[in-house]
Amino acid sequence: MKGRTLGMIGGALLILVVGVSFDSFWEVGKRTEECTYELRSIESIPEAYWKKLARMKIFFGHQSVGQNLIEGVSDVMAEHPEIELNVVESADPASIEEAAFIHT
Repeated sequence: MKGRTLGMIGGALLILVVGVSFDSFWEVGKRTEECTYELRSIESIPEAYWKKLARMKIFFGHQSVGQNLIEGVSDVMAEHPEIELNVVESADPASIEEAAFIHT
């Protein structure tokens, strides 16, 4: 049970970091005002961010510990249906054409 809890925490953190950081990264040079708000939980992330994230192609290369994070991502997604990531395992991310959260 401890491993599953740690995986869920890691997965939630991974989703939060990707979900919050990507907006700042991809909007460099396009922002005209500073976005300041505090995220207290996964529920506080606007649905529009999840939809935008689901349209992206993200590659997460990892080894054994990363698999725990991927399991945590799956657990978090099961509890939060508003997070509609297409999680795909592939050794060749270039072969994946559609938007996806691709991991090795």
